[in-house]
Amino acid sequence: MNFYDELIKEIRKMIAEDRLEEAKKRIYEELAMAYVPGAVLEELTSLLDEIDQNEDRELEHLSSSKIRAYLLSDDRRKQLRAANELDRLNVRDYLDLIHSFLSSADGDEEVKTMVVATLIDQEISEEFKLLKGGMEYDFIPRFVMKVEDSDGYQAAKAYFDKYLFKNPTYFHLALDLFSKEAYHALPLNIDSDEATIMADNIIRHIFRLFDDETALKDYKDQRGEAVVMH
Repeated sequence: MNFYDELIKEIRKMIAEDRLEEAKKRIYEELAMAYVPGAVLEELTSLLDEIDQNEDRELEHLSSSKIRAYLLSDDRRKQLRAANELDRLNVRDYLDLIHSFLSSADGDEEVKTMVVATLIDQEISEEFKLLKGGMEYDFIPRFVMKVEDSDGYQAAKAYFDKYLFKNPTYFHLALDLFSKEAYHALPLNIDSDEATIMADNIIRHIFRLFDDETALKDYKDQRGEAVVMH
């Protein structure tokens, strides 16, 4: 499966999970690239139309009671819908619900991350307990840095600027991949040293994904890596 197949698959997954704004952003980022194959351009345009139709169906916001029912349901799609709704609201009106959801062993971990990000964005000062990945975290959202403001994000972005500035497609893809990892780590922030290691791994992964041996060799040369003789 090549890069564009993975891209379409990723966007379709976002749409299926009602992550419509995220899907649109990803499409617009790709459409802004210098070159997009004709078949892919047609597919992306079709996906935009599909998103518009879904948004028309969801213009009516969830009621407070539905938000509560959806977030605590066993249906991941409903949990995602509730989390998206909370992101548009003042979550201070739903803190008891969020406490219950984050401390539950049953909530979807990606949805929990979305809710944690919303709490951080709104600088909530209460302490929360989060169960995720078999770990328990106690955190106060107000004192957790937003991903884009963190030292790790800035370090990774600077690394990508240094090594991928000639190729916007690789740069945006690399930053997107790092951002996903950084959001998944919340409520922990990735530090600069770890971010640099991650950025290096991401660049190598992208070059291999595109089977771009020339770019990989140039990257290694820039880093002054010794050539292994066989």
